[in-house]
Amino acid sequence: GLAKLAAWLDARKQPRDSLPGVLELPASFMEIGDSERVEQAYLLSYAFVDHVVTFHGLGPVMDWIVEVGAKPVDEAYRSATGRTLADEEALFREQLRLSGRR
Repeated sequence: GLAKLAAWLDARKQPRDSLPGVLELPASFMEIGDSERVEQAYLLSYAFVDHVVTFHGLGPVMDWIVEVGAKPVDEAYRSATGRTLADEEALFREQLRLSGRR
C-alpha cells in the first residue's frame, strides 16, 4: 500500500504531501474525469485501508464498514477503532512521508 503509493508519487516527482485528504476523495471515483487522478485516488484509498488493517486488524475495518451505514464516517471510524479519522490520517501521512526514505 504505502510503498506502492510512495513509488507512484516519486515516479511523478510529486511531493508526498500533495495528496488530497482521504475524506476529500469523492464517494465514487467515476466522478473523476482525469485518469491520473483516478489512479491516484485508488492508490491513496488502497494504501489508507492497508494502513488501517496493519495497525488495527481486519475486524475493526469490517466494523467500520458496518457502522458507516448508520453513522457519519468519522463517528463510525472512532466507534470501530477508538481513534478519530483525522488522527489516523495524520499517522498514515507520517508513515507515507517516511516510506522508502533512509
